[in-house]
Amino acid sequence: MKDNERDILSADNSSVGAEYIDNGEERRKKKRAKKLGRLAAMLAVCAALAVTYAIVSPLLSEDDSQSGDTEDTANISVTSYNKDNARYISYTNSDGETVGLNFDTASSTWLCADDADYPINQTTAASMASAASSVSAVRELTAPEAEDSYGLDSPVLTISVAFSDDSTVTYKIGDYNSYSQTYYMSVTGSDSVFAIESSLKTKFSYTLDDLIVLDSLPSGDLTFKEYNVTMPDGTENSYSDENLLSLFDELELTGWADYKPSDEKKAEYGLDNLSSVKMVVNYDEAKAINTEENSDMSNTSVSVSGTYTLTVGAYVLDDSGENSSSQRYLFYGDSPIVYKADSSILDALISGIADSSESDGSESE
Repeated sequence: MKDNERDILSADNSSVGAEYIDNGEERRKKKRAKKLGRLAAMLAVCAALAVTYAIVSPLLSEDDSQSGDTEDTANISVTSYNKDNARYISYTNSDGETVGLNFDTASSTWLCADDADYPINQTTAASMASAASSVSAVRELTAPEAEDSYGLDSPVLTISVAFSDDSTVTYKIGDYNSYSQTYYMSVTGSDSVFAIESSLKTKFSYTLDDLIVLDSLPSGDLTFKEYNVTMPDGTENSYSDENLLSLFDELELTGWADYKPSDEKKAEYGLDNLSSVKMVVNYDEAKAINTEENSDMSNTSVSVSGTYTLTVGAYVLDDSGENSSSQRYLFYGDSPIVYKADSSILDALISGIADSSESDGSESE
C-alpha cells in the first residue's frame, strides 16, 4: 500500500512539474513578444523621424538646395572699410525714392545731397555710414543661381557708399528667407550671394522726411516778460499779463507739415504776408555761472535776455478738408519748416484773452 501511495504521489508530482515547466515557457514567450513589440515601436519612431528630417531638412537649408557650393559660417566678413572715411551715401528703396547724403569735412556734418540746408539727423546718418562700411553675413552662396532666384534683379534696397580714397561699394538686398530669417544680398566685386540679418536693411529704412531734425521752442528756467502781436492789417498789440505769459510754458511745436513751401503753399497754410500773424516773444533765461571762475559765490546764475518769433497761419485741415480747431500752422524764427501747434493757446495769445480756466487756475495759485 505504501509503495502504491508513493507511485501515486510521484505521478502527481511529475504532472505538477510538467505544468510548471509549461507555464515558465509561456512566460518567456510573452517576454520575447513584448521585447519584439517595443523594438518594432522604436523602429517605427526612428523611421518617422527619418522621414520628417528628409522633408524639413531641405526647407531649413534652402540656401544649400539653391547652391552646390555653400560656405556656412556664423560671421562672414563681406566688407570692411573705415567708417570715418565715408564721404557719400546713397540708397534707393523699393518705392523708387532715393536719398543722398554728402559728408562735409569742413563742418564734420552730413548734408542732404539735394539741399545742403535740409536739417539732417547726424546720429542717424553716422549710424548709416558705420553700418554700410562694415558688413557681415551669416552665410555665403559661392555658386549662386540667377539674380531673380533671390530677388536681386529687383532689389528692395540698393545702397552705395563712396570713401575718401575713391573706393566705392554697392549692396543690393533682395528677398527675405523666412526659414533662416535672413535677406539675400549681393555686393560689387563678388560673385557670391550672401545671407544677412535684417540690421543693415533696418538702418536704411528712413525716408528723407524721417531724417529731418525738428526745432523746439526755448525751455528751461525762463521768465517771460512780454510779447508783441502784429495782425495782418498791421495792427500791433503788446501783452504782459501773467495769465497770458504763462501760456508760453505750455506751447509746443507738436508736428510739422512742410519744408521750404512755395509761395502758393505758404498762402494755403495762411503763412503769407497777407494772412499771417506775427508774434515776438521776449523772455529772460537764468544761466548757471562757472563756479571756478565766479568769485562771488552768492550768485550762481545770471539772467540773459532772449527773443523768438512765431508766424502764425491758418488752422490745420482735417481729413475731410474742413478746418480743425485743434492746431494751427506756424513758422518758428527763420526755419523753413512749417510747424503745427495747439490752436487754443495760439488763439488766446493772439486775442490777448486768456482762457477763463487758465485765469482761475493762476489766481488760485
